[in-house]
Amino acid sequence: MAAELFGLHLASSAVQKGYDAKDEQGYTYQIKSRFVDNLNENTSFDFKSIDEQFDYLICVFLSRESFDLLEIIRVPYEVVRELGRKNGSDFRFRWNKKNADDSRIERVDFLPIKPIERKQFVMTKLIKT
Repeated sequence: MAAELFGLHLASSAVQKGYDAKDEQGYTYQIKSRFVDNLNENTSFDFKSIDEQFDYLICVFLSRESFDLLEIIRVPYEVVRELGRKNGSDFRFRWNKKNADDSRIERVDFLPIKPIERKQFVMTKLIKT
């Protein structure tokens, strides 16, 4: 869904190291999703290694109850590294109130074309908060 909404080309291998998709300019994207009850719920996005560099992390938040798209955020790699933490052998980027308020995180607003067709969305604007 995120690749389609952003016009990205998915990597040819599902186990591509470092990124899941690229855009027309060659920027690379890690795409991760989480089911949450609401956007105020704390959650995390984990990486086996943060050393496999990408340009942006795209986080897709879906409603646990209805599976509706709640929000998508785009986070530059440097911000992921700065706000994230090593967790054992993994690296964890936490989604919480503090990180949600960081002005470097871009919130993307999407509106459904028709409420019934949940897979079709139109990007309305990129909101910098």
